[in-house]
Amino acid sequence: MFKNLFKGRDYLLNKVLEDIEKMLVEVEDMFSFALRVLFNHQDETVDIYKRDQLINRWQIDIRRRLIEHLVLSPEKDVVASLVFATLVTDIERIGDYVKNVIELAHLYPEEIEEDERIKQLKEEGKEILLLFSRTKEALKKDDEIKAKEVMGAHARIAKRCDKFIEELVLEENMSSRRAIFCALVSRYFKRVSAHLKNAASSVVNPFPRIGYKPEE
Repeated sequence: MFKNLFKGRDYLLNKVLEDIEKMLVEVEDMFSFALRVLFNHQDETVDIYKRDQLINRWQIDIRRRLIEHLVLSPEKDVVASLVFATLVTDIERIGDYVKNVIELAHLYPEEIEEDERIKQLKEEGKEILLLFSRTKEALKKDDEIKAKEVMGAHARIAKRCDKFIEELVLEENMSSRRAIFCALVSRYFKRVSAHLKNAASSVVNPFPRIGYKPEE
């Protein structure tokens, strides 16, 4: 899809895409930081709320520029502008879930004993970090193969997270507090993965199907 959108693209849309890529780098760094705070109790040398506010301002500014562009040039770039507006929304939502992870770490400040459940969550976090790199590459290079890899990986992550929650409900030897902690981490991870999948899907899908499986 990007191949067609980018033909004849003007300076403003080129700049918007560059800023979208920068936003994705920023939320990737925020997610990595949140994992270290959550599982390793790293000191919070970064104010995650200020970084989230930066993402919000970035989103607002990009939307404003897209609207101004369409007002000045209503006959062109409508679809590209809609795609970019959708992309920044998904990236902004990742920032919100990262903030939720940090807030959860505040609510569960004690040392986390590493049992099988925590090991599973750590592995999911590592897998999602890899999705950030693949998503960035898919968008930057208009790589449909890489984009489909992200979408397929999310499907597997989502299935594992759902199974994880089901198993927690049946768990009899875990405290309710720890079970809630594990369940929320799993849910937040699944949503971060879903928004990366949505972003990657813009490379392979027409605008109406962004976020959904491609039609074969």
